[in-house]
Amino acid sequence: MPGKGYVLKIFQVTERSIIGEYWDMRTEATRTFEVDLATGAQKGGVV
Repeated sequence: MPGKGYVLKIFQVTERSIIGEYWDMRTEATRTFEVDLATGAQKGGVV
């Protein structure tokens, strides 16, 4: 696991979105995601 045990890391929060990354245990890789706060639409991450 990267870092010192983090599973979810938030990089940026704006009025419109949240952008971050998480550790995907299935693929053993760091993945990024973005959530649109107005619509709830999600890019990246696990669906």
